[in-house]
Amino acid sequence: MRQTLRPILLILTLALVVAAVPATALAGGEATVHVEVVKGVKGATGTDAKVKRHEQLLSAIEGFGGWERVSTFSMDVELGEEKQKKVGGRAFAAKLNELTADRAVVTLRVYDPRGKEHKVVSRFARGAQTALRTRSADGQESWVFIVTVTY
Repeated sequence: MRQTLRPILLILTLALVVAAVPATALAGGEATVHVEVVKGVKGATGTDAKVKRHEQLLSAIEGFGGWERVSTFSMDVELGEEKQKKVGGRAFAAKLNELTADRAVVTLRVYDPRGKEHKVVSRFARGAQTALRTRSADGQESWVFIVTVTY
């Protein structure tokens, strides 16, 4: 019985050691942040053909419709670096905090025209996507920044 347990204990010990080792950071890492900016209007209905693929996400934002694409852009961001881009009176910023073989950790910020910051820190597995939503000062428009990170 004791000899039968030894291989099992050895396997369990190895599994715990492997699980405890953190993922290795990629040296000189760079990721590309892809952003699609979509705008909706309070009380409107429908979705522009260019943003139909995001219809499920956009339909979850109650009270807004008439969704249309405002802009799409990409930016290459190096590890520890933050880059900004102006879009429709708003500033979008992305900072690459961590990059490993299986995930990227990115801080995303949107500054609205009044300077208010909207921020989220996301862990992106390959192919993952997140969205950051802001609303205009008068509450009549909703802006959605749909972000995908490739690395």
